[in-house]
Amino acid sequence: MDAVAGDKVKFDKILLVGEGESVKIGTPYVDGTQVEAEVTKQGRADKVKIIKFRRRKHSQKKQGHRQLFTEVKITGIKTKAKTKAKAKAKTKTESKAMVDKPEADAEE
Repeated sequence: MDAVAGDKVKFDKILLVGEGESVKIGTPYVDGTQVEAEVTKQGRADKVKIIKFRRRKHSQKKQGHRQLFTEVKITGIKTKAKTKAKAKAKTKTESKAMVDKPEADAEE
């Protein structure tokens, strides 16, 4: 990723978003979702050593590879569906309150 430590980055191709039981899986991406992040550091990972031995005498090959990486810190997740979920939750709690009142009168 072309960024320097301290840069702010936005990701808009999100595959999955959710918390707890409310999980939304994209097909292939979740529409209206954006993740904001801050680049903390860039570097190279530890060396991975590759050694290939062959059955002949002194026939071997040694290689190494260091993968570049970018470490990010997630600062925020924005979704459009979050406001709709709150509105639905409020209507459900109001309807439960209405159902409880007649039952209390019937018991008295």
